[in-house]
Amino acid sequence: MKKWMSLLILAAIVISPVAYAEDMAKSMPMGEMGKEGMMKMHQCSMDGYTSEKAGKCPRCGMDLEEKEMTADEAKAALEKSKSEQS
Repeated sequence: MKKWMSLLILAAIVISPVAYAEDMAKSMPMGEMGKEGMMKMHQCSMDGYTSEKAGKCPRCGMDLEEKEMTADEAKAALEKSKSEQS
């Protein structure tokens, strides 16, 4: 019985950080993670429009260029782009 309890406690200790990391990842923008916590986002070089996906800028039609940003930079750029589009 003690072995089962020990295994159950050990499993909970191992699984908890993984579940926490998954929850944190869900709350971050969807861009791909690059080196050292940088996110790969796509930004228009002309007007700064930022998107999580490659494509054309909806404002000027230029190709969005890949740019690495921190999670905070990516979140701020996405919020700015969404608020300016409204």
